[in-house]
Amino acid sequence: MIPLRVRYPERSTLIRTLWDDRMKDPRPSDMTNTDNNKQYTPIKKAMADSYCEAMLPFKDDADLRAMYIDMDGGVRMGKVLEDLDAMAATVAYLHCSQPAFKSDFPMTILTAAVDRIEMRHLGIPANQNMRIRAMVTWVGHSSMEISLSVDGGVDSVGADASASNFKQMAMARFIMVARSKDGKQAMPVNTLELGSDRERAIFRAGQSLAEARKARQVRKQNPPGAEESRLLHDIFQSRDSNKAKPNLSRMSQTISKVVRICHPQEKNLHDLVFGGTLMREAFELATACSAIHCGQLPVFLAIDELAFCHPVPIGSILELTAMIVHVGLDDGFDSQVFGSSQGLNHTSTEKAKEAKKDMKRVHVQVVAHVLSIKDRSRLVTNTFHLTFEAPAETTPNVYPETYEEGILYLEGRRRLTSMRRTNSTIRQDNPINVDPLETGVPGL
Repeated sequence: MIPLRVRYPERSTLIRTLWDDRMKDPRPSDMTNTDNNKQYTPIKKAMADSYCEAMLPFKDDADLRAMYIDMDGGVRMGKVLEDLDAMAATVAYLHCSQPAFKSDFPMTILTAAVDRIEMRHLGIPANQNMRIRAMVTWVGHSSMEISLSVDGGVDSVGADASASNFKQMAMARFIMVARSKDGKQAMPVNTLELGSDRERAIFRAGQSLAEARKARQVRKQNPPGAEESRLLHDIFQSRDSNKAKPNLSRMSQTISKVVRICHPQEKNLHDLVFGGTLMREAFELATACSAIHCGQLPVFLAIDELAFCHPVPIGSILELTAMIVHVGLDDGFDSQVFGSSQGLNHTSTEKAKEAKKDMKRVHVQVVAHVLSIKDRSRLVTNTFHLTFEAPAETTPNVYPETYEEGILYLEGRRRLTSMRRTNSTIRQDNPINVDPLETGVPGL
């Protein structure tokens, strides 16, 4: 009889590989290296030192393709989100590593937030090989921005693994943080040595995004402005008449919910629920919520900023609630922000408007609560904001009926405006191509 060795049975092949490699290293310990009694002090490292690349050979491996394929024959995006989270953690560990601490690594790396995940093309084909690339592109005191790129092969037949055979299908930015063993103390991370104009432009872009994240946190607390107040007033004034309109739905009518127990098979290396699992669950619930509302499967465009506020222990009850908070006509938004969901990649705003005049943007909020069975506590662990696209003719608009729903409605509206401005500013401030993974790895 052949003995079977199965670890992380619910994880993808890529995640198992990354985790197995990390498990070969010593587990995080105290701030002081017990072997040589040396204090961890940040050093300078190049961006290229953290570069990591993984190939998923869907074209050549039928078993692997079967793990990822979705109902439309493309790659299941929820599985990709899990892989991105695992890859970001691996890159962060690479950046924080030092030769003097091989025997006793002094910190734990956690996913703090996802700044942005956006599609550049319509779906990811499952009949082509896929590649994920990632590296550190900005660091603060204890935080790191990890830029990731998901690339698909151009040709479904005869494509090899050379760079010319791939195009960027999606991009992502993860924010990882370094903490002490008990998770209470922030740990300083290695700094970045910027050796070229391009690297400095990439770093400036990361700094701009970090500042934008702080600004958004402040803006969330702002009450509705004059324009927003008038908008809510008009909506509430017409509530009764809106109920009879077939192209309008109450926000409360769009709610979808999932409640389940978190099992040990879903744990990460820290014995908590894997962050990628939470993202996959939220994404798939949001997709289902949008599909019910739109009358067909929507096209995924982006995941806006999300933060991991509280860990989810194994044995907890996880409650995910999705609601459509905003629907609007696609009025020619910046194609460089979202890319082109139809693979058009327009540079002309007028062309973009013409191509998208019959489409609507659907903003979905998913709130994840962790419920403790023992003390019956209830905490928000994540709030996800996802954007989809669907045909205008089959997608009703939504309207709030309460002040709380009105604030959520405005938040969806604010997020799109904020993201347009942020990306536009970054491009203006950095005339050099600031996509760190579009044309290769700095220094290589």
